[in-house]
Order: sequence, then C-alpha cells, then structure tokens
Amino acid sequence: MNNIRLTKMSPIDFKEYYEDKLVRFAMVLEENVHEVGEMGENRAKNQLASLLPDGVLTKDHHFYNILLNDNVIGYLWIKLDIQKQSAFLYEIYIFEEYRSNGYGKKVMSIVERMLIQQSIIYFKLHVFGSNTRAIELYHNIGFKTFGINMVKEFK
Repeated sequence: MNNIRLTKMSPIDFKEYYEDKLVRFAMVLEENVHEVGEMGENRAKNQLASLLPDGVLTKDHHFYNILLNDNVIGYLWIKLDIQKQSAFLYEIYIFEEYRSNGYGKKVMSIVERMLIQQSIIYFKLHVFGSNTRAIELYHNIGFKTFGINMVKEFK
C-alpha cells in the first residue's frame, strides 16, 4: 500500500480543518439528531466550541492530517485521557475520492500502535447508525458495540 502517515496539524491546518468540520458536522447533525430546537450550523458551532474551547491547543485533543505520500487525504481527531488509559476517536475522515482503498483501516492501525505505545488500554468512539461503512470498518478491526441509541418519531 502507498505510504500512509499522520502529521500533527499546524494552527493553519487546524483552521482549515475546523471550517470543513463545521460544515460536515452540521450536515450530520441535521440527518441524525432528532430533536426540536437549535439545529444545523448553530448546533455544530456550539458543540465544537464546547469540545474545543482552546481550538487546536485544547488540552488532551490531538489533530492530524492523514497523508498519502505527501498529499492530505483526510483528518484525524483524538482525545487522550492518560490517567484513565483511555482514548476517544472524535473523527477519522477520509476524503471521498480516497475511500474504499483500505486507507481508513491503515490509519486505524497506525493509531492503535500510537495508543499502545502510550499505555492506552481503551479506545472508544461513537458512530451514527446510518454510517454503515464506518460501522463495518470498526467491527472488522475489533471494536465491539456497547450501546445503541434508538428513536421513534411521532408525526
């Protein structure tokens, strides 16, 4: 497989990532959050601001560009809790044109090695039920389902 690697985002990279993430996150929330009230871009802005009060410098949050050779093909966002020996995957995002080539699986393998080197025992994530490709990837690399959120809509 081609050379896949991770590089820490610079503040300039993070600004570009954040703007892209905001648009994508707003769309995902519109599709998957079934509540009356604030939606879309405002909800995405508020949630991201809450999670990342100091942006790229937010304590314990780590942001990477995913590179194929020297081209950015996606992003990775992880939070580490060294004291609890736990990590949370906020996002692995592979650009559409690079999907279905095994790059996500390769990135997850790299991340797992990084986490093991830091004595992390638990690697957690959340995935929306509609994201069947991601669910399949996570199951294939050993993640187990620990809960399922369900909704019933009354109209």
